Amino acid sequence: MARSERTIRHAELAKGWFKRIAPFAWLPVLLVSLASCEWFCLPTEIATMPTVDAQVDRNAQGIVAPRSTVKSTEEPVVMLPNHTRSIRGAYWFNAEVASIPARYYTHVYHAFLRSDNNGNLLLNAASTPTASFAQTAAKFVAHVHKGGAYAMLSLGGGMDKSFHVFTPNAVKRRRYVNAVLAVVQKYGYDGVDLDWEHPRNATEKRHWAALMTDMRTGLDMLARRSDKKYWLTAAVGTSKWNAGYFDIPTIRTKLDFINLMAYDYIGPWGGDPAGDQAALATASYGGHSTYKALKHWHDLGIKADQIVIGLPFYTRACFGYKPGQIIQKNASSGKRTMAFGYDSFVAYAAQKRWTYRLDPASKVRWYRSPGGSHFAAVDGPEAIAHKTHFAESNGYRGVFCWATYHNPGQQLQKAMAREQ
Repeated sequence: MARSERTIRHAELAKGWFKRIAPFAWLPVLLVSLASCEWFCLPTEIATMPTVDAQVDRNAQGIVAPRSTVKSTEEPVVMLPNHTRSIRGAYWFNAEVASIPARYYTHVYHAFLRSDNNGNLLLNAASTPTASFAQTAAKFVAHVHKGGAYAMLSLGGGMDKSFHVFTPNAVKRRRYVNAVLAVVQKYGYDGVDLDWEHPRNATEKRHWAALMTDMRTGLDMLARRSDKKYWLTAAVGTSKWNAGYFDIPTIRTKLDFINLMAYDYIGPWGGDPAGDQAALATASYGGHSTYKALKHWHDLGIKADQIVIGLPFYTRACFGYKPGQIIQKNASSGKRTMAFGYDSFVAYAAQKRWTYRLDPASKVRWYRSPGGSHFAAVDGPEAIAHKTHFAESNGYRGVFCWATYHNPGQQLQKAMAREQ
């Protein structure tokens, strides 16, 4: 073939090739658009919402994530736990920052950042006996990071009743999420924990799911900005009724794990048989137990590796009751339950000459008063170690405690960390 003929033939081949690929010429534009996050657009009513920073990422739901203004060289240099290792969590509440033994934990939760009924954060509310949340946040994060743990921001708490008020309003809910993201970014938290106690019906179940979805979206935006993982967890209850009002698909797809509050099986609200307030197995006389709670969640479809089991660093003593007797809500002064932190109860028992025997199966310390009229089932170091072993050997994600300030002597914290 002559050179001129080859040139013409090549030109014809190139022309045919171009015709075949022309319908797909838009693909590079789409890929570039997606990579730059410009594919998504905001509805007009959301686009005009106030933002937490002049430079933001946005998504179609109106969640904004502030750009990082912290240079990487200014970040604390610490060895944080592996994302897949067994969780050792601790809620820190109502104590001084220096009291946190962060070296025992993978995650430490700053409890709690509360809000009002419009979703406005109460940053000036008390966080310790001497300081507000805003005054302790930076110290908390620095101290926890120095100990090698993740610093988690915990929202709500048992005393906060604002979630069911403001979450039905999408604008208030997203404004709340944006404000939380700003706090996470400003102080350097590693994730968010939601303690909504508790969604009470199908409507609030949807609102809980929407709030968690918005929070996950915002944290993922922060992650893309900082090349850092942000955790999202939630505290959940143990009863079958309670578990039914948490959205299971949201837990599976949006959360890293749930913190199962496996305690408070008895209390002054009454109606339960007096006994172990954090029983692992169900007693012969009935009542709640962690085994029952785990079955509720498994039946709903949550696997063991997404559940972190709660351990109480406190007890609920039963005065005037025998084990198995039903606790009365408005009992006389001679019949009551009373909460004690672990260290406080050990001191009280010594002063009142209570003695205990160690249950060989549960490893729980069963204390009795000298006359036998009062008792308390207490998770000492033996029970804490036993429950931790149970969680690990059965494939659960780990354990957490409520709360560090109940055990300044650290016996339980060492047992949880398997250092005893």
